[in-house]
Parts: sequence; C-alpha cells; structure tokens
Amino acid sequence: MKIAFVSGNQEKLPDAVIPLGLLQVMASIAERHEKLLIDLCFEPDPAGALTAQLEAFSPDLVALGMRNIQNNDYSGINDNIKHYGDLISLIRRATDAPVVIGGSGFSVMPRELMERLRPDFGIAGEGEIAFRELVDRIDRRADWSDIPGLVWRGPDGVTANPMMYIEDLDSLRPPRRELFDNQRYAEAGGVGNVVLKQGCSFDCLYCDGPHAMGPRWRIKSPQKVVEELRAMHGLGVNFVWFGLVTVLAIEVGLITPPLGIAAFVVKSTLDDQRIGLNEVFTGAPPYVFMMIIVLVLVVLFPQISLVMVR
Repeated sequence: MKIAFVSGNQEKLPDAVIPLGLLQVMASIAERHEKLLIDLCFEPDPAGALTAQLEAFSPDLVALGMRNIQNNDYSGINDNIKHYGDLISLIRRATDAPVVIGGSGFSVMPRELMERLRPDFGIAGEGEIAFRELVDRIDRRADWSDIPGLVWRGPDGVTANPMMYIEDLDSLRPPRRELFDNQRYAEAGGVGNVVLKQGCSFDCLYCDGPHAMGPRWRIKSPQKVVEELRAMHGLGVNFVWFGLVTVLAIEVGLITPPLGIAAFVVKSTLDDQRIGLNEVFTGAPPYVFMMIIVLVLVVLFPQISLVMVR
C-alpha cells in the first residue's frame, strides 16, 4: 500500500516545530508499505505542492496530521479548522484515496471535527497502534470498526471508539526524524522535541494534554531518551545545547528581580517573619554568579552539553 503522510501545520510562531507525532506514526508502519512525507510548513505555495506531490505519488491512503485547531502565538487568534478543511478538499481533488486525520488538534474534539471536515476516518488519541491496525485491515479488506480511537461516519452519524493509551512507550520505534529538513527548522528557530512522557494527571483549563494523551502519566525510560538524543546528534541536531542554555537563562531569572519567582517561594516557606524578601534576594548573588559562569561555558563550548550522551 502507498501511504502519503501530510503535515498540514504552517504555524511558525513562536517556533517552527517538527511534527513528532506524525513521524512517530510513520515509524510504526511496516516497511512493506511505500511511504511519502509531505511537509507544508515552509512551502510558499502549499496548495500547489500538496497537489503536485499527491498526483505524482498516487497514494492508496492519505494521513493528515492536525496539530492545532487554532494558532498558538501572540499575533492574535486564528481558526485553523478552515485551513484543514481546505487541505482535505485539495486532497480529494488530487486523489481518490481515503483520508485519515489525526493529531492532538483532532483528538480534542473528534466528533465535531469529523462532521465539520468530512474525512473518511479519524484517529483520536495516540495513533501509533491504531493507525497501523487501520492500515493493516484496509490492506486485508477486514473489518476495522472495533479499532480503539477510530472515528468514522456511518448511517447513524459519527461513531467514536474509546481512545487507547500506549502503556509501554519504550516499545515504540523512534520517530523518523531523518525524513525532515532538520536544518531548515533550526534556521527558523525550531525545536528538537523529544517525548519523555505521555499523558497528564492534571486538568488545566488551557491545556489539551489530558484529553489528547490521557489522564495518567506514562514514562519513557532514560535509556530510550538517550538513544533518541544520540540519533538526533547524528542528524546534526544539537538542540540539547539550546535547551540547556534556555533553562539556565530562565533559572537565573527565577532568582533575580524583577521576576524572582523562586525567591518569593523561598520567602513563603520560611517560618520566620524577621526574614524579608530583601534578605532572600541578598542571598541569591553567589548562586546567580555560578549559574552565569555555567551559562557562559555552555555557550562558548557547546560540546559540554552532549558529554553525557556520547
């Protein structure tokens, strides 16, 4: 079977982010299937690029990744749903292949988006196993209606099977990062993302994590994380260095005015009214000095940041 994987995200603020979920799903598909990745993030003519590549590839199935239902930046609030509706319309004109949509954006409201966007199938929640099973059953012409997380539209309306959460994250194949232009994302301020855990036990109003990835934490082993970091380094990616620089700079800000959140936390935990906030800030300079030294060393000698994963 020929499967086209389409990354529909074009948001670049605050950063251009490689769609790790789509790459993880691609890695789960058996090698006997021919796969094509279409990344629209930096395409000056996304409609033309999508149409041309689909017509040339002639897929049997199209998988569309939906990262967000709206933009996540400070330029204003834009609705991305129309954008994905337009992409599905373009796909329909370029090929007769069934369209499967998934991703964190779709998983937030799968029934509503199924009605609005009108794909053939949807995968709500983690798609590594569910999409692989769907591909296998379509290939064998077998019944697919009991696949966990599968969403489809039938005579009685939209059916959404309960999501399935993957317990053993170490059992998953590493994402196919080599398929992306990592350097292009780096130039756009991109982030070399690595999944350490899935799910969250909190229910914050602003976050879709528990809805898209489950209400319980599942942790990837340190060994698997290190393997991914090594693979990223082999691709010329050194975002570990960037992450350390960012964390160190933030930590300096947490113990110095005007932010100084850590200082406020320390003051609130002290059971001594004689010690004020000024005294807490006065004690911070030695730690700030040491952290600045570490920050300068990491900036001047970036190889330090990767010494633990070599």
